[in-house]
Amino acid sequence: MKRLMQSRKKIAQLAYPFITDGVTVLTVDMSRVVLEILTKAHDNMKKFHVLVTVSEPDKKGLMMLKALRDKGIQATQILDCSIGFVMERVDFVLVGAGGVVTNGGLINKIGTYLQP
Repeated sequence: MKRLMQSRKKIAQLAYPFITDGVTVLTVDMSRVVLEILTKAHDNMKKFHVLVTVSEPDKKGLMMLKALRDKGIQATQILDCSIGFVMERVDFVLVGAGGVVTNGGLINKIGTYLQP
């Protein structure tokens, strides 16, 4: 468990500099690693906005939305079906990985398409 926590912190340390002032980030579902990255950016005074999908059918995105808001991070809930509508406003997408496969591919919630 300690190694897992250290890994999250290391990933956040490497990833948060990519979040710059004024960007809009899209995220899908609840990811502790993504939450750690966004928290690290917020703690380093970055000003950004997060769009969070509801993530049907289990609505885990609502957990992410609450966690972000509890940390003082600006976040807006969007419906899963509205991703195409908001993409022109999105600067980048952050998603967690339920698993990583040997070819470098990621396993994530259905509807997340990642191209290697």
